[in-house]
Amino acid sequence: MVIASPTICARRRAMRALAGAVLALACDAERAAPRAQNLSEREIKAAYLFNFTRFAEWPASAFAEPTAPLRLCSLGGGPLDAALKQFEGKSIRDRRLSVRTDVGLDAVADCHLVYVAESEAVRLPAVRAIADRGAMLIVGEGDAAMERGAMIAFRPVERRLGFAVDLPAVRRSGVKLPAQLLALAVEVRQ
Repeated sequence: MVIASPTICARRRAMRALAGAVLALACDAERAAPRAQNLSEREIKAAYLFNFTRFAEWPASAFAEPTAPLRLCSLGGGPLDAALKQFEGKSIRDRRLSVRTDVGLDAVADCHLVYVAESEAVRLPAVRAIADRGAMLIVGEGDAAMERGAMIAFRPVERRLGFAVDLPAVRRSGVKLPAQLLALAVEVRQ
């Protein structure tokens, strides 16, 4: 009889939960569509950002201490910032989520996930230069966002909101995205 370590068991539980969530989304898409139509675009984006923090895996070196919070930051989010605040303090992999809104470039280095609004897209290269020094995910808006430095970009797809992933950029950051999350992307650049 082989006994799995607590870490392995926790990972298996997390992967089962993620697989269950993905399966539920796939199976319940038709019934969920009316509910999703009632959400604003900013609420959907905020939910995506929260779920990116839930399912991405940052290296231990990205945190000053084992109990340090995971920081989700918004650069120029405007109306999205209010929707993000609902996730403040949520538990993510034994860490508390800290939501910082309306951050400037000087504060970006302390973030684990940075959302860069379309209005701030000209700052993506500067954010990317900061991100290249540590484990950070950068999420932007539209097709051009990844060319400017975003690792994940929101995209409209058939009147819905989807996202694309620049996988080599994510890997260079040291952050890991599970296959189940990548399967939900409208595009994964290899």
